[in-house]
Amino acid sequence: MMLGDFILYAGVGMLSGFFAGLLGIGGGAIVASLLIVIFSGRADFPESVLAHAAIGTSLAIVACTSAPSALAHARRGGVDWGVARLMAVGSIGGALLGALLAEQAPSFFLKALLALFLLRAAAGMLLPSWNKKVESEVESKVESKVESESEVGIKGGVKMFGISAGIGGLSAILGIGGGGLMVPYLSRRGMAMRFAIGTSAFLGFPLSLSAALVFILRGGDSGIPDSWGFVYWPALAGVAVFSALFAFLGAAATGKLPDIILRRVFGVLSLILALRLLASLY
Repeated sequence: MMLGDFILYAGVGMLSGFFAGLLGIGGGAIVASLLIVIFSGRADFPESVLAHAAIGTSLAIVACTSAPSALAHARRGGVDWGVARLMAVGSIGGALLGALLAEQAPSFFLKALLALFLLRAAAGMLLPSWNKKVESEVESKVESKVESESEVGIKGGVKMFGISAGIGGLSAILGIGGGGLMVPYLSRRGMAMRFAIGTSAFLGFPLSLSAALVFILRGGDSGIPDSWGFVYWPALAGVAVFSALFAFLGAAATGKLPDIILRRVFGVLSLILALRLLASLY
């Protein structure tokens, strides 16, 4: 791995890890998008599999960085095990199916879907009216009930299983751990935010790992040097290490920096990456 490449991957890890620790936002979409931009300038990454390599590598990175977080939340008693058991089956199954679909999808489709997801994230960060609307919807539902696996019943359990499968599938296609989708869903069901974050963090590890394994096994001879299927190991190593380190720094800085400015910075970054991906389609 060239020094220039190492610096790029370290920078991606620092950026995504810091925001993940500071704002509690998983950096999978940012990592996948930045890797697409980086890989686009290299002759050894065929355009037909470029997005697949970025998403597969992002999922492997998420699996590496989410494992310590999952263990920490479990040790602190922040995981609702009833819900986690139920949603784990659905999210893993959805992730496997989503990864298989993503592996067959054309590169431009994956770029477009990732760009739309980033636009959604940018809207949530940059538009105060959007945030207030979402928060009011969550608060109105939180007042009603707090549900665990023993309370949802068969009908509710089937619905939760289906939603978790959908989250797993979409996460595998986007190269993310699913936290940005799972935490709002659990909080809308009335789960306390501490348990929603902990349960989501715990589920993120098996979800991302199972999807990453599909990208490794189905990638075969991708034509990309130094790769395991669609997982490019130099980027995996460089980003994962620095992401984990800077996640701790971001967490330590929580409350010490202006939240509104940081959210706007993250929103502008998401918007720029979304526009860059959309521009690459033409």
